Amino acid sequence: MGTGTSLRCGQRASGVSLLSLALQDVARVPALRPDLEARDELLLTSLCQFDILACLAAIDAPGGSAGGTFYPNFAWFFSARSDPAVVMLLDDHGARAVLFHGDDEELAAALRDVASAARGESFAVGAWTGYEHPRIHQFLAEHPPTDAVR
Repeated sequence: MGTGTSLRCGQRASGVSLLSLALQDVARVPALRPDLEARDELLLTSLCQFDILACLAAIDAPGGSAGGTFYPNFAWFFSARSDPAVVMLLDDHGARAVLFHGDDEELAAALRDVASAARGESFAVGAWTGYEHPRIHQFLAEHPPTDAVR
């Protein structure tokens, strides 16, 4: 990772976000950001969006579940950085077909699982407090939780 820190996937260094460490490498290696300057805020936003989508993809993977198959690194940052990726997933059927294969109820359940994990992780840093975008709230309201096992 360029910092001398040895971390397993999903593990965080004490007091340091894994995405902050990744951002250092992205800023250092121009090939990782061909369209942006090293200090562009969009780099961190892009990492947060990738991370929340990776969490949802991990839940959707064969054998995936909310029981430890993902870590919400994006939770160290405010919702405005990650929410656009969720909105894209809700509205772009092509992206959805690639990233999440479950139906709307399964996606809503996965969003709730990710939110629960993220709230737990963000508590200490006071950043991510839940989904903020109205489109996400609308989707979750249209697909309320069920007692059925996924």
